[in-house]
Amino acid sequence: MKYLTVLVLIMIILIAPVANAHGANSFQFIMRNSSIQPDDVQVSQNDSIGFNNVVMDLERTVTLENPSNSTHNWSCTASPYNTSGTDDECWLWLDPLNWSAGDYNVIVYSNGTLWQTVNISIVIDAHNETTPTFVLPGGNIGQDASVENNSMDFLWVGILLFAGAFFLRTKNKEILSPFEEDSKGE
Repeated sequence: MKYLTVLVLIMIILIAPVANAHGANSFQFIMRNSSIQPDDVQVSQNDSIGFNNVVMDLERTVTLENPSNSTHNWSCTASPYNTSGTDDECWLWLDPLNWSAGDYNVIVYSNGTLWQTVNISIVIDAHNETTPTFVLPGGNIGQDASVENNSMDFLWVGILLFAGAFFLRTKNKEILSPFEEDSKGE
């Protein structure tokens, strides 16, 4: 009976979903007197990019055009370097809804004059989930994703109920066993 318990636990572990993910990263660009470092980077959707102006006498304007939707064009002005605040920084979150995968050019103006260009490659923020494929009665023909998720929920509820019933039955047998031995000895 103990082997059956181990077998059921192993089966539950094997059919449990596994998700591969990463945390959102922040990439900072340092705007110096004559250069930006780095000037070429690959980032993922959901990352943030920041431009820090470390020059005390120059104002820098950073622009990024969205070729798909001009309402998502971004522009920010970083004031000359100061230690009392964050107005010498510009930050942009690469929202997957607004920024699709592709190559972009960030244009930086220094005191209103074109100064530098930064190449950014945005890659898809892929989160892979590996679960066994279950075909339930009725299949998934003509059903949308919400119906499929409901089917998976019923499957998990069934597995949990089966595991709970198995656990309770095993516990009841362990409790009854000592009493059965005592009654045989009398």
